Amino acid sequence: MKKRTKILTIVFSCLGACIAGVAVFCVLFFGKSKNITPPSDNLSPADREIAQRFELTKIYEDSGFNQIGWKVSRANENSDVVSDGKLIVPQSYRGLPILQIGNAFNGWTEIEQVLFSESLQTIGDENEKGSFKNCPNLERIQFADQSKIKTIGSNAFYGCSALASIDLSSCEQISNNAFENCSQLSTIQIGNNLQKIGDYAFAYSKISEFIVPKSTTQIGANPFAYGKLTAISVDSQNENYRSSGNMVIENNSDRLVIGCKNSIISYGIKIIGQSAFAGCNKSMIQLPTSVRTIEERAFESFSGTIELNNGLQVIESFAFLDSGADFAELPSSVTTLGTEAFEGCELAENFVANGVYIIGIAVFAGTPIVNLTLLGGSQFAPEHQGSYDFKTGSLIQVVTYLEPIE
Repeated sequence: MKKRTKILTIVFSCLGACIAGVAVFCVLFFGKSKNITPPSDNLSPADREIAQRFELTKIYEDSGFNQIGWKVSRANENSDVVSDGKLIVPQSYRGLPILQIGNAFNGWTEIEQVLFSESLQTIGDENEKGSFKNCPNLERIQFADQSKIKTIGSNAFYGCSALASIDLSSCEQISNNAFENCSQLSTIQIGNNLQKIGDYAFAYSKISEFIVPKSTTQIGANPFAYGKLTAISVDSQNENYRSSGNMVIENNSDRLVIGCKNSIISYGIKIIGQSAFAGCNKSMIQLPTSVRTIEERAFESFSGTIELNNGLQVIESFAFLDSGADFAELPSSVTTLGTEAFEGCELAENFVANGVYIIGIAVFAGTPIVNLTLLGGSQFAPEHQGSYDFKTGSLIQVVTYLEPIE
């Protein structure tokens, strides 16, 4: 009896193992067969050549595990990816389109020309590496006639100093610093699909004229800062921004987003936006009495003179860093000075800021101020309390605190 029981136990164990094996096989073969990568010896000659040149990773739909295409993650520098200065990005691999280029060509000096296929949708990732960042000899970027390019990622072409022109007619998003330090870039074509222009997207370029299309809903810190911009306007059908006096103004906040050499700041502007006039070469700016806030780096490296207005309340960090500001006093309406707000400015030796009561670190670093007058209630901004104060890096010898006016 015991022997028979033992035999039955062995039989049922074997049968269970077989059933489990068949179940696993079915799940792998039928349930996930669409994601199984075929062996490399099944590649077509064209796909085999692509595999030798590029490392590609799969791109899936956001809603599931259905693979929809490929991303070029890395390129084999030992292969002939670049021939006679030309890089050709293939259109498909294993029957699926190549949709994106990652940070594959950062710093490649041999690239002079890039040809993108019509399947490509995204160049770069949302990080600081950049697909073609610091490719100093890249002169020409050519998209296919039926290009589907939608996004230029952060730092994608940062530092491509030989690039002079580019057609972005189909693009929907140009991310932060995408073409920053493209020092020869003077011509760009933009279509009515463009929704977002990121921070400093074309900073330090030679672009002199630009029209914000009607489709644009978001503009970051002055995309043309430190450049050569002389004329800027907004399509009259744009519901989010308007143009006036060679400026771009955000409608719902009356915030001046982009200024240029020929800007005339009109009454009604409440905020001078981040880097709005950074690096601008303009003889003089007179702020209207409507302005209440000057944001970070708004006039950094501004080369002209600036006349501040009564009613101004907040001057944020680095607002006038290394600019031509040569004030002797601030309007009494000013209540807040951010960190290093006037660092490197030619302020008067005897400087009066008799309306300030919140003050950041090293506000007057590198200025000629020797005698400073502040309102008696002035104090450090809470986030900056510590081992150093607003006099750090300055020549200030005497601080006089005035009694607040009742």
